[in-house]
Amino acid sequence: MATESPNMNQGEVQPPRASLREVKPEYVRNGHGDVLYFTHATHMPSDVFAYGREAPNCFDERRYMATIILSTAEIEIILNKDRRMHRPGGGWRTLNMKLLRDASDKGLPVDRLLAPGESLKEASIEFIDLRNRLAHGNLAGIIGFEQSGTPDYSAEAREAALIHMKKAETFVMEWYNTAPDVQERCIVRHRWPGS
Repeated sequence: MATESPNMNQGEVQPPRASLREVKPEYVRNGHGDVLYFTHATHMPSDVFAYGREAPNCFDERRYMATIILSTAEIEIILNKDRRMHRPGGGWRTLNMKLLRDASDKGLPVDRLLAPGESLKEASIEFIDLRNRLAHGNLAGIIGFEQSGTPDYSAEAREAALIHMKKAETFVMEWYNTAPDVQERCIVRHRWPGS
């Protein structure tokens, strides 16, 4: 039998869960046919939700660079605000390998951000490299972004953005399903604890 915590909404007995759900065919745009669904939406922080909503919207509109940047920001927010990641003195930590390793040690699902064959023991991973290069204007050598003019119509840029966004969605889904901040209902009315 489920017990209620002090922060539970009246009548909530099932744990908050996230899952990918298929979108009706008439709503599919640019081949992106699923949406991340949350059973208890008020336990999803508004900042994470906003970035997670905008990334697929940008993808649907063929704004692939924005898709990648927004998907990455969503992860960086979680890695800075999840209570397992708090450290004395606080301060914002930018997304890098040290932060990912720390998050992994504390049980966050950062393995979902890895490409096949990658590990957290490496100097960097594709998820971080692609974000950093796009955010700093270094498109050199990024297939689908450098030679094709605008990436809006590049099949390679579309694929890179889709893979990046899917990694982020999978991370967020697993985080939501396992994070103490969510599962213990410490995130209330879309607000992180203490905010």
